[in-house]
Amino acid sequence: MAHFRFFTIIFFLFLVSPLAFKAFAQTPIPGHAASLSNGTGGALLNQPNSIFVSGNFAFVASTASNALEVIDITDPSLPTNKSNLSITDVTSVFVSGTNAFITCGGATNSLVVVDITDLSSLAILGSISDGTNGALLLNPVSVYVSGNYAYVASSGSNALEIIDITSPASPQHYASITDGTALLNSPNSVFVSGTNAFVASYGSNALEIIDVTDPSTPTHLGSLVDGSGAVLQNPTSVFVAGNFAYVSSQASNALEVIDITDPTTPTHAGSLLNGTN
Repeated sequence: MAHFRFFTIIFFLFLVSPLAFKAFAQTPIPGHAASLSNGTGGALLNQPNSIFVSGNFAFVASTASNALEVIDITDPSLPTNKSNLSITDVTSVFVSGTNAFITCGGATNSLVVVDITDLSSLAILGSISDGTNGALLLNPVSVYVSGNYAYVASSGSNALEIIDITSPASPQHYASITDGTALLNSPNSVFVSGTNAFVASYGSNALEIIDVTDPSTPTHLGSLVDGSGAVLQNPTSVFVAGNFAYVSSQASNALEVIDITDPTTPTHAGSLLNGTN
């Protein structure tokens, strides 16, 4: 009887809307395509922590390998090691133009700029460390580049650090905003969209929105904390698309969807909890 009902529904879709039927039929089913393991072909992938895809290449911050790994994904079914570069305590990577921006924690506490013009010969172009001219880079865990600025979530500094990368060989501290002024207790992830920076604040159990219209004076714009429908216990990552921010909440075992149409008053739009169909 269940199968009869299923096919009845499909037949109804076909009669009412051939386009709906076509969309149903073409819905992709997720499945394993390929993989590349640590050591295969020289790949350095011990404890990969962050990935950024640009063109035919995937850039991976491999924390335990202390390396930036570049993988050729021209054929996604056969990823291969292209090159790698030793960098201590890497935590995240963001690629912009001919440069890769790497956050490094541990004893390094810095933002490192890597020249990727020649992928077969990666080279460190410049860097800035915690404390340099006021830079707040204690345990940086996430970086997002927009225009001439790199926005860094510094977990140990409880801050969003803004770095001027007009000259990638000589990145400079530009501004910062700290917990207390905004909800930035142990920020774990940053995403910049338009004139706003969206930060998943792990220790604040919140999504913090910062106005970076003028990057020299970042200011608190709005926030949404765990509770009142929102599931934001220990948020670890944020991605913005259109009028919504999608946040992974580690302790809530959930994906939280937030309406940011008005960034001064973000609101809970929906969520998906672990185990929910």
